Amino acid sequence: MSPHVDRSLHARSQEREAPGTFGTVPARPRAVPRVALTPAEAAEAIGCSAEFFREHLDLELRWIRRGRKRFVPLVELERWAESNAESAL
Repeated sequence: MSPHVDRSLHARSQEREAPGTFGTVPARPRAVPRVALTPAEAAEAIGCSAEFFREHLDLELRWIRRGRKRFVPLVELERWAESNAESAL
């Protein structure tokens, strides 16, 4: 190969290289499956405002509490939705 081709290949490989990766392309962050949601995320998942969620659903759900953090398990949201769903007559 000519020196010109070698330099252009090297330049292209340098463009893909992120600092500190030593010539490798950094891996994309993997999405971690969620098992519990914050109150704001749970409200969004149900499709209501955080205020409506707090007023109407908060006391009907079982919560995970650690310090000041609160989480509602996804299975708890699914249980709530199933038990509150109305069947068509």
